[in-house]
Amino acid sequence: MGTLRHDAASASGFGMATEFQAAGGGPSTPEAIVQGVILAGIHRWGAFALDEVVSRSLWPVAGRSVIAHTLKWLRKAGVENVTICANSDTQYMYRLLGTGCTFRMQLDYYMDISPRGPAGCVRDAMLGSVARAFVVVEGAILPQIDLDDLLRKHAESNAALTMVVSRDPVADQAGMEMLRPAGIYVFAPRISADIPERGYQDIKETLVPKLFARGENIASYVVDHDAVLRIIDTASYHSVNNWVIERMARWGLCPADYTRHKLALVHKTAKVSSGARLLGPVLIEPSCVVEDQAIIVGPMVLGVGSHIGRKVVVSRSVLWHDCHVQTQAKLDHCILTHGARIEAYAAFDHMVCVGDYLDCSQGRLALSPLCGDLAIRQTAGPAGDVKGSKRREIIRSNTRRRQIVRDCLV
Repeated sequence: MGTLRHDAASASGFGMATEFQAAGGGPSTPEAIVQGVILAGIHRWGAFALDEVVSRSLWPVAGRSVIAHTLKWLRKAGVENVTICANSDTQYMYRLLGTGCTFRMQLDYYMDISPRGPAGCVRDAMLGSVARAFVVVEGAILPQIDLDDLLRKHAESNAALTMVVSRDPVADQAGMEMLRPAGIYVFAPRISADIPERGYQDIKETLVPKLFARGENIASYVVDHDAVLRIIDTASYHSVNNWVIERMARWGLCPADYTRHKLALVHKTAKVSSGARLLGPVLIEPSCVVEDQAIIVGPMVLGVGSHIGRKVVVSRSVLWHDCHVQTQAKLDHCILTHGARIEAYAAFDHMVCVGDYLDCSQGRLALSPLCGDLAIRQTAGPAGDVKGSKRREIIRSNTRRRQIVRDCLV
């Protein structure tokens, strides 16, 4: 059973992570174990409609939540125990992800009642653990790096902290080297002594300078800029979805129960009219319906149970689950969250449409309409936009936080 921990004083509930091989390729030992820590408590500044829907860690990317991608990445490297630090989102993240059976791993949860910051949360997650290394991952990234190699290099360096840093592509083109933190770290257990047990503690601003001042060994692990995909706003969310969908098409990947139609992947339970056109990399998830003469242009994701009406044109968009786009509507570069509805003949571009899911349960789903009025917020589009091509975000006003259905996010 996974445990839900509410404060640093509670050190119970940590299992042992899987063994990893010692530096130099020697045999693994019970003492050489790794634990994962995911920092899923994302600060919301109110700038993006999606931040008001659900934590970025739970935004779906190509049919799977961001945090699910990270958990599978950790599990692939043999990490079996992960602590999720999610702040105020901890309770319903626990309801969505459970104890980790879906991922064949043990998930524990830590909720800091008073803000502890990234380093503080890691320090508290380390309490009571016998792990010899802690892989710390920010909650809104999709890692693509070789974790086995990262752990091996960390062990060989005997570093207190190994930071994954990515090259800046703009600086590379200018012949300069600029490295940026990529949001992945490996902590040695001895670091916990350098993190105070109270107060807000950051990794880059507080912990790293303290380690440098004490003469500790801090190693860097350099990767290309696309080795870690970061989601910071709706634009980067589009980019990450596009990257994953295009890679699936380019590499010829075809998940179980999907059929490939040129560059499109269609689930066996989806119903796509013979008169519909799928252009480019498109992912159509279970129970979707695409009616006659609809045109879907990728990169594109249709979430579970979504319905595309007759003569609809949808391009470069991400539809979450149970979205309905009615007859002859046109969407370009849009994001529709669970339960969103687009009326017939409507036309939108660069829009976020928030649907009407409010609550979730341990079972399939519980639906209730959102309270409050529907508001449309418009801001100027990018330079060069033609008339009428303003960016739009549809948001709900005076609503409580949205919680998304369980089986849509794992």
